[in-house]
Amino acid sequence: MKTLNGLLFILIFTNFYKISAQERLFLEKTIKFKNYIANIKSDKKSNKILIVEKDESIFPSKKSKIYYKTIEYDLTNSTSFVIDSSKVEMSSIAISNAFISTADYDGNIKVFNLPSYKLAKYHAGNGEWIYKHMFSQNSNDLYYINAYEKVAYKWNTITNKVDSLVVNKQINDFLLSDDLLIFGNFQKSEIWSEQLQKKILEIPFENVSNLSKSNDSYLIGLSSGILVVANNKFEIIKKIDTHFKSVLSIDANENFICSSSLDQSFAIYNTSTLELIHHELNCHRGRIDFALFTKDYLVTFGEDQNLKVWSIKN
Repeated sequence: MKTLNGLLFILIFTNFYKISAQERLFLEKTIKFKNYIANIKSDKKSNKILIVEKDESIFPSKKSKIYYKTIEYDLTNSTSFVIDSSKVEMSSIAISNAFISTADYDGNIKVFNLPSYKLAKYHAGNGEWIYKHMFSQNSNDLYYINAYEKVAYKWNTITNKVDSLVVNKQINDFLLSDDLLIFGNFQKSEIWSEQLQKKILEIPFENVSNLSKSNDSYLIGLSSGILVVANNKFEIIKKIDTHFKSVLSIDANENFICSSSLDQSFAIYNTSTLELIHHELNCHRGRIDFALFTKDYLVTFGEDQNLKVWSIKN
């Protein structure tokens, strides 16, 4: 195992933030990155995260040669492992029980076996930036969208066949849940049947920036800063207006929902009551691009290239 390239220092903090009568939010450490971090992903089963890092240190004498590395970083012992490197920036990471996958700005998709990280499958792109991709439940299909496009695609990794799903609205984000494909669009959002591969419902959510799920509820982040919580019939349970600028990320575990925003803050809510239990305003300089849960931690990453590791303790 190697220390993460681009890592400048780690600071251990003892301060905490009260988020309820019984619970406190502790800032465990801050990790400062020298190199640009393009993406972060967690499977919530461990305290390891996947990071896409832009690395210019491989060729210090030839600045024109830049590599993008996919790295597994262990938050517990601060060690890392380089899974893959590429001259093209990786724009999306997907995780299933058996595989992880990276997609890049040229539309290429790589699938790696777990836990060996050996390359298992490769899909050659057409030069179009893949904004996001996700595995189906059986891991045989990968769904993906290109940035600012109105079509989604399904790549069958067994047959290598690619099918198009024409949504006819700009897709800002999508979510695969059970047999449903939820497309969060610039205009009215849509629910598709994965089995039938067609639209079955249109829902009145526009300017969607992010989609996620918490237990049986759907979490819909809007560019206005509103976080909408809807039931499994996509009926609105609650609209939360903690943020005043676009919601950039949403994640949830059994107990908490977390959202981060362009307004330089992140917020934590109770999954049962949907009450705001903490709103952190000053932990990053600039927007907070990612807020996500690992097994034991909440991780936030911002425009300031700082990754902060938080724990919620009684």
